[in-house]
Amino acid sequence: MESYYSISLKVTQLAPEKMFRQIEKGELFLSPHGLLAGFNKMACLDSRELAKKFLDAYMPKLRKRYGADVVVSVDVWKQKKLSRHEIARIKRDSDLARKRLETGILAANQSPVSTVNSEG
Repeated sequence: MESYYSISLKVTQLAPEKMFRQIEKGELFLSPHGLLAGFNKMACLDSRELAKKFLDAYMPKLRKRYGADVVVSVDVWKQKKLSRHEIARIKRDSDLARKRLETGILAANQSPVSTVNSEG
């Protein structure tokens, strides 16, 4: 059995109107960019520890945006066999999450992956 992890959220106030459908269906997740997302754009992470660290890093922002009563959980998804596409997505999302944690760049509009050497 293969597994990966995601972070689900329940917000009661100040959620973007475009997320109404996901909120109503209980399909609200954290994306690898730290934004609210539906199922298709949720962060798929390779370990529970990474998911917890990622959540801990974003929790202050989530509380500031959506109130202190935001409810979060780390969910595990299990499948008999993951496809190559799913494995690639888990690796890509996990690498991005690790890079965001390492660099401290949590803003969705800034990429922690591309670094420019300004020495010269």
